[in-house]
Amino acid sequence: MVECNISFNYLNEYNLCEEFFSLLYQQHTGVSLDILEGIFYSRKKWIYKPLTYLLSELRPWQLS
Repeated sequence: MVECNISFNYLNEYNLCEEFFSLLYQQHTGVSLDILEGIFYSRKKWIYKPLTYLLSELRPWQLS
């Protein structure tokens, strides 16, 4: 899903840091896919700060 988001210019590989991938990897597969699919299917806009976006999307998952 990361590759799909890069291909459609929703994410830029230059803005993706090791911390982004590490945090994404630490999540359950379903959570990671929900976030990445949400970018691809719902948001459909370029994300300038992917790490900040990921942290904001993980907040609700951490509360439940």
